Amino acid sequence: MDDPWLIGLMLGLGALLYSSVGHGGASAYIAILTLMGSPPELIRSLALGLNVVVATVGSINYQRAGAFSWQLFWPFALTSIPMALVGSWLAPCFGSVLKVVLGMVLLFAAIRMVIPSPIAGKSKENPPLPSRWFSIACGSIIGFLSGLTGVGGGIFLSPLLVMGGWATPKGASAVSAPFIVVNSAAALAGLPPSIEQLAMPTLLWAGFVLVGGWIGSYLGSRHFNPVWLKRMLGLVLLVAAGKMLIGWVNN
Repeated sequence: MDDPWLIGLMLGLGALLYSSVGHGGASAYIAILTLMGSPPELIRSLALGLNVVVATVGSINYQRAGAFSWQLFWPFALTSIPMALVGSWLAPCFGSVLKVVLGMVLLFAAIRMVIPSPIAGKSKENPPLPSRWFSIACGSIIGFLSGLTGVGGGIFLSPLLVMGGWATPKGASAVSAPFIVVNSAAALAGLPPSIEQLAMPTLLWAGFVLVGGWIGSYLGSRHFNPVWLKRMLGLVLLVAAGKMLIGWVNN
């Protein structure tokens, strides 16, 4: 493995970018740790753990900025938490085909966010809430996919909320951050524990992503223009889609 300080810097930069749109950055951590030669059996748990750290500080900053909506959050989280645990348990049973499906879904969402339709572009300051049963059903699906893929689910929830007209880009980020925390924690609970996760490099990396996540989420929650926030989210989704599809082609 290369210099842990260099890896930490790269992880911190990834955390800064992803947290600016309310995400935890798990897909970035998986890519970086893989390229830097981390043991494959630890990458998933490390990415989820770092995800919890970044999404937690993001939740705090978006809450302080007054952008979080409990009424929008809890129906999605209600079923996503147990389903993330189930998905994490069942992940070894699924093959590489899953990456293709998820990559195409993320690619479509990225295009819609970067080049929004006229309807999607008309954000409302006080958007309506989705049907409670719809939220519960979608939460279970997103939670299951989150557990399978080792991400927190923000890359699925954010575009759904914005394209559905149920949240502004900033409001979607504010809901996605705590959503990622609970899903990542549930998925992490479904993985076998390892004492290696508490090694010195892991604590060092946690410090880097903590700083990067705090800076990114602070800027995203208070200073970034909503239009650019939406486009940044689209670029994040595009990167995640590319990583999934390229990874499938190389297998």
